[in-house]
Amino acid sequence: MVAALKELQVRYCFHVKLVDVDSNVELLAQYGERIPVLIADEEEICHFHLDPIALDAYFAKIR
Repeated sequence: MVAALKELQVRYCFHVKLVDVDSNVELLAQYGERIPVLIADEEEICHFHLDPIALDAYFAKIR
């Protein structure tokens, strides 16, 4: 997912912050098996693999 996001950074101009969910008890309880997970502004956009349609929808909503 990180590699796919890096390819899209030029198009959308955003920053990626990696968080180790496995080392945080609260995040692990919240996301469990849905790792990796992509979150922006406390909204889960997608998990497991980057969903470009969901990411497009998110950016359309905030612009």
